[in-house]
Amino acid sequence: MSARRACNSPGTEVILNSIVGALIEEGRMPTGAMIDAGANQGEWACFYASVVRDNRTVFAMDPMEANVRRIWNRYVLKAGLRNLQPSVGILGSVDGTISRSALGKQSASQQYNNLHLLNSPTRGVRGADLGGLSVYTVDGLFQGAWRGQRLGFAHWDVEGSELDVLRGAVETIARDQPIFTVEVHVHQDQNYTTNLLQYIDWISYDAFLVEEIVGRRYDGRNLLCVPRSRRAELALSSTLDLAAAARAIFAVNANSVHEHAYPCCKPGGKCCPALGSRCCRSGDTLRWHRRQVAEWGRANSSFRGRNPLLFTHVNFFSQSRYKWSALKSG
Repeated sequence: MSARRACNSPGTEVILNSIVGALIEEGRMPTGAMIDAGANQGEWACFYASVVRDNRTVFAMDPMEANVRRIWNRYVLKAGLRNLQPSVGILGSVDGTISRSALGKQSASQQYNNLHLLNSPTRGVRGADLGGLSVYTVDGLFQGAWRGQRLGFAHWDVEGSELDVLRGAVETIARDQPIFTVEVHVHQDQNYTTNLLQYIDWISYDAFLVEEIVGRRYDGRNLLCVPRSRRAELALSSTLDLAAAARAIFAVNANSVHEHAYPCCKPGGKCCPALGSRCCRSGDTLRWHRRQVAEWGRANSSFRGRNPLLFTHVNFFSQSRYKWSALKSG
């Protein structure tokens, strides 16, 4: 099985993966290794490893040993992706170890999601000791096991631990100015979303909300985060111009992000009548969206023939900016 055949673009989060893949093909992805944290079964890491032309290293990290074995067997051994390096572990704000018994028999996403509920890891203790699960900082890895590498891109799918990961990557981000992505449920915890966007701004990055639903909640979105130091070179990207023209990405900050990703999903909103399993799911959210689109259509006679379910309501109310260079500077 060839690497290219084994590693097609994943069937979910199509817009994000198209942007990432195209930036690599354009040669506009910053130089350096790539990280896929929360790699799950490895589809994203495999895709990244197969599209790079300079054979840059792709580090795939996941807390589930079974997932890491699958990545190794299917993509490294069988598909021959020697630039793909899978490992067991979790990224966080400090190096250490957490007890697997504290996490229990949870999925990888649950393990990441509950990491912040546990006590701070014991600094200096590694996962090989006492059957613990290693927690690494990005800075520690680039000063240790990954010494000599630089970071070009990171996909951090860490289920609520994004701030922890960023706080453990301050030196690496400042040095290498990589592009990275984080996933957030915009309205589930509005304080956390605000804090995350404020931190991204504090490290001199611009955040762009990718307009596609991720996860079960309809307010789940990826944020594509780019360093302001690379604005000039990325302004030449046809990929980002196309994404902006198609309204597939929106510039957001700590205030404006709450206007996106179905604002009805705010706690107590029409799409979140009660916290729990019903909040921000398809039924209430799509009914709300249809009403918004119908009202907008009646007020705008030029609206013709669009499928309203392809877009969230914010697309219809936002001003058009057809160049990414204008979008990012607005």
